[in-house]
Amino acid sequence: MKDCLASTCNSAPWLCIGMLALSALATLAVLHRRAQINERQSPLDFVKASMLAPFYAMQCPASSSAMSASCPMPRVFMISARPEDDGRRIRSRLSWASRFDMTIINTTAPSLEYNRRSKCRTITFSNRLFYAYQSVLRTVLANYSDPGFIFLEDDVVLADAESFRKEACRAAEDRRPFYSLWRALPVSQPTCIYAHGTCAFYINKGMMQQLIAAPRDVQCRLPIDIYIASTGPWYSTQEQCVTHEKGGRYMKLHHAATALNEIGVVRVQLGSGAFTYRPTRGSVLRGALVGQSK
Repeated sequence: MKDCLASTCNSAPWLCIGMLALSALATLAVLHRRAQINERQSPLDFVKASMLAPFYAMQCPASSSAMSASCPMPRVFMISARPEDDGRRIRSRLSWASRFDMTIINTTAPSLEYNRRSKCRTITFSNRLFYAYQSVLRTVLANYSDPGFIFLEDDVVLADAESFRKEACRAAEDRRPFYSLWRALPVSQPTCIYAHGTCAFYINKGMMQQLIAAPRDVQCRLPIDIYIASTGPWYSTQEQCVTHEKGGRYMKLHHAATALNEIGVVRVQLGSGAFTYRPTRGSVLRGALVGQSK
């Protein structure tokens, strides 16, 4: 067998290389399938993005400094599951409230609902957050016809309002499917390629629909930001528009469940509509968002 293989490689080296390549691809396919079954990341998840990233990096978006600061801003939503008296949420909200019109969307209800609806083998913060984002995106799309929106996390502080406005306007003007408005890496490591993080970003309707329709095995295996990165490459701002407070993500689910049991209703202000989450008989987690314009 070895002599036959050696003879083939000597007489037809390209055939030998092709056989080795096919063998490698078959191995990767098996590893990918095993990763799907075990709800883990796979080396094949990032092939496309990794291959294209160097070419995208050579075409970083031009600086938005020349854009007018009076450009029309996309709607801004802040997603939050922190208590209203949480220090990070307070600092974040105050930094934004005086500069931009912003709507806070409480994600406690969809986060709790995930306990009942999850089809993943294990419930993790990552797949819970993915579900919460899908719920938020679905609701926003159902109530607004804008081409794109800005989403913020509730521990992100506005650092430079003018730069943020210009970067957001440029992303909308260029019709980018996704554009991160948070610089994940320090200035000493310049890059315009998005790697991770949902601290602050612009997203268009098409990309929102893609996230909503993500297959179940993707939701179970990948955090939403890593899935977004795998569908790219996408660009990220090189400006220090916002800062992300340290301390980790926070989801006080026990507190929220107690509140739901006590009051039975969670009201969420979304644009011009007032949306109410009403748990139905049998479970505090059973309910729906119903809206009525003021």
